[in-house]
Amino acid sequence: MNQKNNWKLLFKSQNPIDIELKRKILENNDVKCHIVNKMDSSFNSISFAGETIELYVFNKDFAKARNFIKKSVFKIQKTKKRKILNTIVGIILCVLSFFLFFVDGISSNMFFNSFILISGLILLLNY
Repeated sequence: MNQKNNWKLLFKSQNPIDIELKRKILENNDVKCHIVNKMDSSFNSISFAGETIELYVFNKDFAKARNFIKKSVFKIQKTKKRKILNTIVGIILCVLSFFLFFVDGISSNMFFNSFILISGLILLLNY
């Protein structure tokens, strides 16, 4: 049987980093894959129409590989949503602490105001 017929195109992109991430995910899950780079290496920063990098897997592993890629994309989207939520809550806490400081001034609530400010800054930095 011809070796070329055993491979099936799983994903193609003009972004080499995206392809490498997907390749690493598949290899970490014991799915053999192969990359075919059809981009012109003379123009690394310019990609022309039709020039892509393709990620191939064996026909027998295609469904399993597609599921691994879908799961990883879902995890990335979930992480982005969490970072956006942390940023919004961080901004709210920082604004609240500054508001409390200017309304109350220096008072017994200074510890509480500092705690709110530090919590907001930590969330803004997405730790």
